[in-house]
Amino acid sequence: MKRFKPRVVALYGVTIFFVAGAFGGRALAAGTASSITTSPGFTSLVAQPGKSVSTTMQVENNSPQPVQLAVQLRTFVGGGTNGQAAIETPPSSDVSIGWVHFSQTSFTAPSGAWTPIVMTIDLPKSAALGYYYAVLFKPVTPATSTPQKGVNIVTGSNVVLVLLNAKSPNEQERLKIDSFRATKSLYEYLPANFEFTVRNTGNIYFPPHGDIYISRDKTSRDVIDTIPVNTPQGNVLPGSERTFQATWTDGFPAFRPKTLASQPLTDAKNRPIEQLRWDFSNLGKFRFGKYYARLALVYNNGQRDVPVYQTISFWVIPWKLLLVLLVLVLLLFGGVFGFGRFVYRRIHRIARKR
Repeated sequence: MKRFKPRVVALYGVTIFFVAGAFGGRALAAGTASSITTSPGFTSLVAQPGKSVSTTMQVENNSPQPVQLAVQLRTFVGGGTNGQAAIETPPSSDVSIGWVHFSQTSFTAPSGAWTPIVMTIDLPKSAALGYYYAVLFKPVTPATSTPQKGVNIVTGSNVVLVLLNAKSPNEQERLKIDSFRATKSLYEYLPANFEFTVRNTGNIYFPPHGDIYISRDKTSRDVIDTIPVNTPQGNVLPGSERTFQATWTDGFPAFRPKTLASQPLTDAKNRPIEQLRWDFSNLGKFRFGKYYARLALVYNNGQRDVPVYQTISFWVIPWKLLLVLLVLVLLLFGGVFGFGRFVYRRIHRIARKR
């Protein structure tokens, strides 16, 4: 029997379902394979110091038998630039852990049903700025479970991340654009994909919001298209950075995900399979030449909205289509030249006979 130490890493800003890796065996909880779902994946709370705030989490047991679950409280920090959260065991000096209470800390989840768990946070008057809690729902494996040869006992947890903003007049939202780029300098057809990384230089978490403006000129005077960014409202923690993606798809022709029965198809590496679509209703959106993408993000510094900008350029050149057109044009001119030469010789021959 093997035991694997869980490596708890989750995403904030998206729904979470995490089970620590099962390598070459099946996951067991309470002696049998089980599966649970938690909702929401994350929640953001706002409360005044000296007040209480509550949130309800739901746990669904997807297994055919009841599962004993324990509720455990941890904290988290930013664990990378893609929105990961690294779960940590808080030190004994972290007084914010003592502010948290649950309606249940151990319960039996019935099969096929949702169980509500209420989390209450009693903030002292000294609370200020951001606190980052991770609530673990962990299957309890009885100590009397009989080890089975060739079976891996896997310790896993579902995680709900809770971001708490204890309102303070000292809150400062600030961000800096570390980088902004197109994934290619030259695209044959749309979509054009963009990535930008922002750093939270303030002292409170917040979701960056803004748009990318596509234009022919660097100043974006004549905007062709506007692409909203961070529509899922993913947060960036203070002192951390996060990378976001955006895509410009409005063009003719353009690559679109290939589907079967309304389901996207993927290749052997689980990458989406795309095919070129020729929607002639978008004929006026033929994209060719140099374009500029201007990223405009906005944050509030407590007094006003502050914009930050960065601009890049990229090219869209359908070179295969242009190559085909060039060949056709050369063939056409070759045919016209050959036919003209034939006619000239014919007329010249007739004239000499006369």
